[in-house]
Amino acid sequence: MEMEGFARQMEEACRKVLADQPGLADPITSSAACYRARLMMAPARKEQEAALAAESGHAGARYEHLLLVAEAFRKRIKVLQQTAIEAAVRMTPGERNPARTRSWSALVAKDEEAAALLDHARLDFGALAALPAGSEVRPAELARGPRNPRGAGGAARRGAPGVLERP
Repeated sequence: MEMEGFARQMEEACRKVLADQPGLADPITSSAACYRARLMMAPARKEQEAALAAESGHAGARYEHLLLVAEAFRKRIKVLQQTAIEAAVRMTPGERNPARTRSWSALVAKDEEAAALLDHARLDFGALAALPAGSEVRPAELARGPRNPRGAGGAARRGAPGVLERP
């Protein structure tokens, strides 16, 4: 409950700043982070998109957007996998192909929503990876992502974003 109150206060403060100085990316990004802290992912993503519209090079907004898109992608893949498993159960043993239910790349190839989410994530990661040294978010930090907070490990060596690891 304490977090809920803090998030609401922070949102109100962001609204006040935006009323005085519309179009600033920082308060929009902070407002979006409040939504994400309260697990309101759709409004958080909408706010981050507004922050990026205001300032496309804003590293914080780009990184937060990447996290939100990656989470939406993981959820979509889980739905697609479950749907494929349910369809496989209805098939005869000769018709079944386990690779169809496990391969997220095969699932993405057949689903416009998942493909669009993956494209957004790749765009965000590319924009962040292109940031110069000393930027707010560095590529090695991207590889850590929310799943690997202690270290970049192999993902950074391969140049892969940690948030796009297989669901």
